[in-house]
Amino acid sequence: MKIEIKYKDFQKYKPATEKTIIYDTTIEELVAFASLYGYRVSNPNYSELVRKAITIFNALDANVDGFSKTNDYENGVRDEKVYTSYVIGMTLCAFIARKELGFNELLHLDLFEKHFNIKVLPTLTKKSPDFIAYNDDKDEYLVIEAKGTVGGYSSSMITDGTEQVSQIAAVNRKTPLKVVTLSYFNKYLMAVAQNSETIKGVSIEYGANVNKLQYEITQNIFKSIDERYREFKIINDDIVLLNISEELKEKIKEISFVGQSISGTDYFIGIADFVLEDTYDEYKNNQKLIYEIRKAFNFIDDKALEKESQIDDMQSKNKIKGMYIGQEGIIIAKRELFRNKVIW
Repeated sequence: MKIEIKYKDFQKYKPATEKTIIYDTTIEELVAFASLYGYRVSNPNYSELVRKAITIFNALDANVDGFSKTNDYENGVRDEKVYTSYVIGMTLCAFIARKELGFNELLHLDLFEKHFNIKVLPTLTKKSPDFIAYNDDKDEYLVIEAKGTVGGYSSSMITDGTEQVSQIAAVNRKTPLKVVTLSYFNKYLMAVAQNSETIKGVSIEYGANVNKLQYEITQNIFKSIDERYREFKIINDDIVLLNISEELKEKIKEISFVGQSISGTDYFIGIADFVLEDTYDEYKNNQKLIYEIRKAFNFIDDKALEKESQIDDMQSKNKIKGMYIGQEGIIIAKRELFRNKVIW
């Protein structure tokens, strides 16, 4: 399935004022992105993850050429359509931030006031933007606002979002990248990301590690779940995965998942159990492992694969329909794969 996303006024694409990129993705990957945004710091709620997952499943029909609206989404009551558009907008915002802009974790801006005791936010003249993000490798910040609509492209929603992100001039004394995203439909689901280079606004300073905090939130969502698939193995003894060290092969074989089947869908949503035992520093070391698992099953985009050594044709045959392993170790998989215990 494909999603077309248009990027406008980004420095890295200049002199072109806009660039269109078509991404190959799956409903499972979109659910994984939906599961990663917008939780409370102290008590992240698994039922909230379930609600967002069901919303994505019920709203989108996956076709060869893209994602179309289901009848339930198209013809639902207004409040339901507004919420569904909100979830899809947030999901594609996280999708764009990670896949194209290089920011893996998005943390709600209102959490900064509550968790970091930042007093400047109430002085904002407009509604605040949705998220702040941080790129550890580049020491860069992102301020981003997500919009979504059941209809077509809306220039007024982009204008509103631009005003929101323009209220933040600096984060920890650095000028952030300011972006507004909009999900909309033109037969199929599409999105636009608009860069804003305004320099006005307030300054925000805080001392916490945003990515570490988001990682802890993600862990806490799953730590209260008891259902474990301990017998489930990613690979069995008959499968040889190329370009993976023996040490990594052994660890991959030991993975089990913690999570639950989602009522009303054919899917299980969980997280690799070793992730729940990791500190943030250990998780950063395990990112290579998660990357290798995703690469082995062809669950990363072609752009990322180009940076690695050539992948043998045998690996492309290992791609599993109905399953996605996210960067944090989150897994979205058809329940039938678990009933068989082994996915081959």
